[in-house]
Amino acid sequence: MAIGRPAFWRILTLTGTLTGAVSGALLCWSWGSTVAALPLTPLLLVGGAGLLVAFAASLPLTDNGVPVLRHAAAIILMLLLWTSALAADDVADAVASWARTSQAVTTTLNGCRVDGTSTSDSGSVRVETSCVYHWMFDGRERSERRGSRSAGQDGGHQQMWMDPQTGEISDHSGLPLVFAAALFALLTAAIAVTAGWRWLRREFKKLRTEPDRTD
Repeated sequence: MAIGRPAFWRILTLTGTLTGAVSGALLCWSWGSTVAALPLTPLLLVGGAGLLVAFAASLPLTDNGVPVLRHAAAIILMLLLWTSALAADDVADAVASWARTSQAVTTTLNGCRVDGTSTSDSGSVRVETSCVYHWMFDGRERSERRGSRSAGQDGGHQQMWMDPQTGEISDHSGLPLVFAAALFALLTAAIAVTAGWRWLRREFKKLRTEPDRTD
């Protein structure tokens, strides 16, 4: 059975949409990632070409007289998938940082100061403080000024986590935010994949039942 003109345009639209969706998700994952990532330029070119093909191919199509281009379902699902990839990238970076800084180390604080204040929408005032952290790495003392979660005192001690290879330290803070980002990534990915699968089934059903026309 020869492929009619509407079926041809629908195949191009589906192929371009899927190419743009997957390439865009991988691009969002790789953007600014500190973990294993893919080159950005090929993803940008392939994803952009896919979306351009999908846009152009959808123009001749209509469903009951309504242009397919006006159906926003695919665009919304694509944005959900890309947002999920961005959130997953942030979670992966945080977990990779925690895994890298695996050695507990006790730091000594001095030079503690108030750097400023900020006011939240609720009117509460937050005091921004920082201290100079001193710790030992590879037999030598290292130091770094870092923001402090509370107003530290000179001579105080705080446990941090150190990268045994580079001596970089981290406080492993932000666990609730990372957990929330992971939950958001899973939820949006589940919605995008489930709804996307239903959309694909509906489109392929139209592809099978659409009358072949070559004129």
